[in-house]
Amino acid sequence: MKASKLLLIFIALVGVFSIGCKKISKAWVAGKVEVVDAVTGEPLEVAVGIEYHVLPLLGQAVEKTKSLGSTDQDGKLKFEYKVGRRSTGHQLTIAHPPFYAMAGQPNEWPVKTRRSLSAQGNNKIRVELEPWYPFQLRATNANCFDANDSLWVTFKFGPETWQEWTMTSVGCSDTIFDPPNLAYGATQHCATNQITFEVTTKKGGVTNSFSETHNLLPAQWVPITINY
Repeated sequence: MKASKLLLIFIALVGVFSIGCKKISKAWVAGKVEVVDAVTGEPLEVAVGIEYHVLPLLGQAVEKTKSLGSTDQDGKLKFEYKVGRRSTGHQLTIAHPPFYAMAGQPNEWPVKTRRSLSAQGNNKIRVELEPWYPFQLRATNANCFDANDSLWVTFKFGPETWQEWTMTSVGCSDTIFDPPNLAYGATQHCATNQITFEVTTKKGGVTNSFSETHNLLPAQWVPITINY
């Protein structure tokens, strides 16, 4: 009877030990990831993957890319993936939803954020994605004088170091401007929640200037029309 009990205890301990070892084994990568909006703190549902290299006995390392699924409605995902003992350079990849960049890097728009993973224990990763403020710019010549009417609209996409853009239009036109960055078709994107347009018009030889400031929304497309 005592021998049987000892055997059962031994089997139970071996099972627990085996499970624990899998979690911290070099053949496995496990952990939790949370992805949120850096401004609102709202959870984001995004695709998550893993990238790593496998070291062969001969030749160069082979790169592997695998999907781990997607974060849930709470922006969270638990993952456990067997990578093999000859793997190295494990990285978690977080795909960016439309109009999101990496927090702290508003002037860059990588397709993915990458975070290093350790095969020694559970990884706990929190990623904050910075929202862009997309808009579509339209200019309507509501009081046309003649075909020589001219319009110049100047604006910046973000901080003072950002490049300044000037859009032009001629005649009795209703123009939706093509953006400098065509990543989202006819949609411009800005790094701040407000944008100011410096507008200059010329009609009948008379030049007028004015400015307009518009509020933008994080990761939400806003149509803007300038009437002149």
